[in-house]
Order: sequence, then C-alpha cells, then structure tokens
Amino acid sequence: MITVGLITSEDIPEALKISLRELGSDYLSAEDFEEMIEPKDGFCMVARENGHVLGFSICKEFGPEEVDDRLRLPHSPEREMLLSKKKIGLLDSVSVSENARGLGVGRIMSEACLAQFERDGAEIMTAMAWEDVHGHANIDHILRNTLGITRSFALIGYWNQFVTSPKGHDCPMCGAPCKCYGRLYYRIF
Repeated sequence: MITVGLITSEDIPEALKISLRELGSDYLSAEDFEEMIEPKDGFCMVARENGHVLGFSICKEFGPEEVDDRLRLPHSPEREMLLSKKKIGLLDSVSVSENARGLGVGRIMSEACLAQFERDGAEIMTAMAWEDVHGHANIDHILRNTLGITRSFALIGYWNQFVTSPKGHDCPMCGAPCKCYGRLYYRIF
C-alpha cells in the first residue's frame, strides 16, 4: 500500500537518487532535502511503499514579497495576480521513481500537497512544471484534470536561472544549457 507523509532523514538517500535521475545532477542536493525535514517555509511529502521511497514533492509557502525571487516570472497578469495574494503555495518539485510510474504516486502526492496548502491558509496554489522541448509536461494531466489547476504560459530555458553553473541547468533530457520550458499553472482557493 502506498502511503504519503512528511520526509524523514531516512528518506533522503532514496529521494536524492530519484532527484538525480529525474531532475538532473544540479537541481537538488542532500542539503536541500535536509532543510525540508523541519522547514520554515513549506514541506516535503514522500510517497512510500514497503519502506521504500517512490517519489517526493517539495512545496514552498510564502508571501507576495518572495514571488519574484522564487518564481522569476516576467511582467504578466499572472504575476500581478500572485503579487496580490497574502499566502502562496508553490508545488515546487514532484518527482516519481521510474519503476513507480503509472501507480498514481504523483497524483497521491499532489493531492496531499493541495490539501496541506488549503489547511495552511494559502490563497493560491501555483506550480512551474517542467515541460520538455517537445511540449510535453508529464504532470500536466494531474495538475489540470485531478487538481483543477489552470494551465498558463511557458518560458523556454526557464530552469537555467536556478543553477549556479555558467553552462546552465544540466537537464537529464537535453543537457546543459537546458532548452526545456517552465510551464506556469495556478489554482485560486
């Protein structure tokens, strides 16, 4: 049976392996996961089965003063809308182990994150989903059909601005610099 709960220190090695394979070598570190054990500004959900990590979802919660730093959006009606909210929930990273795909792990974790955002008083849930160079966002179905989140604009090369490498993000699909898109999604509560 698949269960979802907050990350523990025991989950970090398996979560990091999933992250390295699915998100690239420079996206998340063990320290990033350690900070999510007792975070000040969010939470990390982990899906487990028989003691093994199947996937994780990192979520951030913040006010309008952090919108530009956390999302790095261009001037747009969506950015203005986010700036008008007192508390924003960001579904920051959702990643599922290759051998657990198709089991509903992403859906289960995303639903748990949505419920936690609502309990925490977020006024809006947003996500910047990874969309490959062919225009396929693997979490699109979950966000739009399961969670009822609105799909918005996409920004090419979006992920390069979140790493320190001068070459850009080392994407598992297209290398560095990443040529994939960041696709904005949002849902107002």
